[in-house]
Amino acid sequence: MATPTFGFFCAGKAVQSFSGAVYPSIIKTRVEEVLQHGAECAEMSSAVDYEISGYA
Repeated sequence: MATPTFGFFCAGKAVQSFSGAVYPSIIKTRVEEVLQHGAECAEMSSAVDYEISGYA
């Protein structure tokens, strides 16, 4: 059996996650908050540079 995991992201960055049994009301509240404040989060976030340059 797999463990359910819920992840919330902003501009490609993980901002919160829940693993295992979580009350549906908690997930619902968090989704509503993310939808309400998503634009603010995107404006305040910077792009993530996935390029690794440590191997020259």
